[in-house]
This record gives sequence, C-alpha cells and structure tokens, in this order.
Amino acid sequence: MTRAGPDLDMNGKLAALLRDFAAIQRSKQKMWGYKRAASAIMALEEPIESFLQPDGTLRKIPNIGPSSSRVIQEVLQTGSSPTIERALAGSARRATSSGAAIPPVASSAARRSSPRCAMRS
Repeated sequence: MTRAGPDLDMNGKLAALLRDFAAIQRSKQKMWGYKRAASAIMALEEPIESFLQPDGTLRKIPNIGPSSSRVIQEVLQTGSSPTIERALAGSARRATSSGAAIPPVASSAARRSSPRCAMRS
C-alpha cells in the first residue's frame, strides 16, 4: 500500500523524528526501542492521529513503549517534541565540543598513499 495525503504524512514525520532520536541514544537498548517504534508507525495502515484517545493518550500500538508514546503525544498535541528538541540540541553541543562535528583531517600516511596527492609532490 502506498502512503499518500496529509493524513499519513504525520506517520512519516513521527517515524523520522524517532529515528533521529534513536541515532543519538547512548544506550543500544534505547536506540533499538526508538527504531522499533519508528518502524511500527510506518507499518500502520491508518494515520497515527486515529490512535489518539479522547483523554490525550494513545491506544496501544505493538512495539511502541512509554517513552516513544510520550514523544508521539507531544507531537500530536503541539506539533513538536520538546523531549527530542532538547536531546538533539544537547547532542549537537556534545559533538561540537568533542570535535566530532568537524571532519577529520587525513593522516600524512593517507595523504602520501593517495594518487591525487602524490601527483602534487
């Protein structure tokens, strides 16, 4: 089944957010949990909004745990997730301060073995 239309776009948006969140987790268990939740949302044959109950909670969806449910509820109710925004901002600060955001410079041995660099010598 091909997903189309604005109703199912939220499924894709939430799945992408959860995958981004999974990518910055330090715990493999949490990483897999958020990835599993993202996959579960993409597998839904109806819009995620249809799982929202009148009291603001989500109906049970297999493979979506309480942390993922909280993120989903935030996005459905406000259009964004402060939980993910804080985590992504913190991750960016850690990457910048550790130098991870700056691409590594090739070592002198790698430069010497590169044919393109060798031609300049």
